[in-house]
Formats: sequence, C-alpha cells, structure tokens
Amino acid sequence: LSEHPRRFGTARNGPDPVAQLAMLAVRPGAWRNSATRLAMPADVAAHMDSLEASALSDLLSCMRRWCRGHDIDEVASALSEVLARTGRTRESDVEMMLSRMSGFGLGTDPDVGPDLSAYDEMLVAGDAS
Repeated sequence: LSEHPRRFGTARNGPDPVAQLAMLAVRPGAWRNSATRLAMPADVAAHMDSLEASALSDLLSCMRRWCRGHDIDEVASALSEVLARTGRTRESDVEMMLSRMSGFGLGTDPDVGPDLSAYDEMLVAGDAS
C-alpha cells in the first residue's frame, strides 16, 4: 500500500517515478503512461517500449532493486550507457555500469596497478626459476 500525491491543474510536481516501479513490474501495460517512462532518456524509453510484457516486467523489477542504492537518474544513465554500448539492457551489464559510474566514473583512466618491473628484470636476467 502506498500513497502518491495527485497533480492538479498546471502543478509541476507529479508522481514519483521510483514509487511506480513496484506497480509497473506487476502491470507492465501501464508503462507507456507512467511517470517512470517520462523520467527515462528517449533511447531507453524506446527500447523498453519494444520489450514484450514479461521482459519489461523483469527490467522494471531490476530497476526497482537498483533504485534502492541509486537514484532514478543514475539508473537511467546506466541503462542508456549500456544500451548504447551493447544494444540491450542485460541485468549484469547495468549493475556493472552502475558500480563503475558510482565508483570511479566513466571518464577516468584505469588503475595502473602495482609496479612489477623488479619481476621483469629477474626474467630478463634469468634469475626467476
């Protein structure tokens, strides 16, 4: 059971997209008229529009779980990024993208790791056996 504010007249505040996810997962037919769909980038919304009801329901359930640790904008960005890179929205890919985006970002260089030059020198000298 949940309570949602109603929008009247020209009011700007609408339903919370995250609050709708539980209902949408059960009734994916309501997706096209939802505030959650409006919160998604155009590419993600179009992709989700093309999914069959069961696949859409699964993705909405995943989105609900992801929104427990991330806000809806982060989830939308991760979905858009994964969709652009792979052409689909697999659960594991989106989870990895969310972790990467919240951990160190997409534009950062990879960690160089420890200096292993001492081992390289031993291999060249023939000391490593």
